[in-house]
Amino acid sequence: MIDAARAARLLIDAQRDHRPIDRLPAEASPHSIDDSYRIQDHIIQSAGAIGGWKVGMAGPGAPPSCAPIFASDFYPSGIKLDTTRFHLRAIEIEFAFRVTKELPAAGSSNYADIVDAIEFVPLIELLDSRFTDPAALTAEERLADRNANGACIVGPALRDWKSLDFSKLRVTLAVDGTIIQAACGTHPAGDPVLLVVWQAEHCRQRGRPLAIGDVVTTGSLQGNSPIATGTAALGIWEQAGQIELFL
Repeated sequence: MIDAARAARLLIDAQRDHRPIDRLPAEASPHSIDDSYRIQDHIIQSAGAIGGWKVGMAGPGAPPSCAPIFASDFYPSGIKLDTTRFHLRAIEIEFAFRVTKELPAAGSSNYADIVDAIEFVPLIELLDSRFTDPAALTAEERLADRNANGACIVGPALRDWKSLDFSKLRVTLAVDGTIIQAACGTHPAGDPVLLVVWQAEHCRQRGRPLAIGDVVTTGSLQGNSPIATGTAALGIWEQAGQIELFL
């Protein structure tokens, strides 16, 4: 079995000291998804309160995977972030949901339970890594590294969201007034709520049930785009909100 505790310490130190590492040592490097989740669990135990999860899938029909997001890594629309904190600077537009009601303590939560217990929030994710070259990593290493999460900027909640048609909801991302992403009908699950259902069950089985206030973001709508220091981003979810971000 790998030394998951050592892997977690190295990743926590890399983030705290703003000194990314090349790779984990062989005895601490994950070889399976279960290894990656064990490393995540050690990070959770050592690094602070969880405020949510990022869940995603590589494409239609692909198995989901997830990673925790720390409560301290959530920010409101309009925030100006200190870019010296981040090794990478790329952003994604996403559909996200906040838990507003307690979910069943035992047994699987069904789709109706989840729909009744969440509100929609627009979200921009700022990617980061605790590794010097994320492109060189295995999928298991990326998962242990919390799937490159750096920060999440959350827009105002939309409580009356159930009439939204996510297959037709257009989302645009502009940087300094120039649109660099425009997505519509691109979510790999089709219905992003399905990933919240998956996340609720995953968390329950992992012994960390979703709690009121947790935010679940459901993956990039159109990949990621680099963003430079000194720029401003604007994400617009038609009829569902917008987010401003300054770097």
